[in-house]
Amino acid sequence: MNTLGREIDKIRIPTVQPKFIDVVGKVVGRLEFGESQLVDDAANRLQQGSARLGQIGNDLQTVASQLRELGKALDQAGKDLNGVGKQLEQGGRTLRSLID
Repeated sequence: MNTLGREIDKIRIPTVQPKFIDVVGKVVGRLEFGESQLVDDAANRLQQGSARLGQIGNDLQTVASQLRELGKALDQAGKDLNGVGKQLEQGGRTLRSLID
């Protein structure tokens, strides 16, 4: 990315700007030729964008890890609730046998 950015920084675009003078109204007195950059500081912009994308990738990896941990916790909670349900069912059977 850095090399690409440096090459883009080297690209120059020719410019022409008229310079006006007042002679019974404005008229073009001369033309100034110059150049400007295609993109200002492309190398740094590409490097910053790449770094930001890397950080986003790291953040997504962290979120994925946290979601896996949440999934494990929910799975364990489901197993615990299943155990509670079985105990309630057994307790209900015991109460029914005492009533009958």
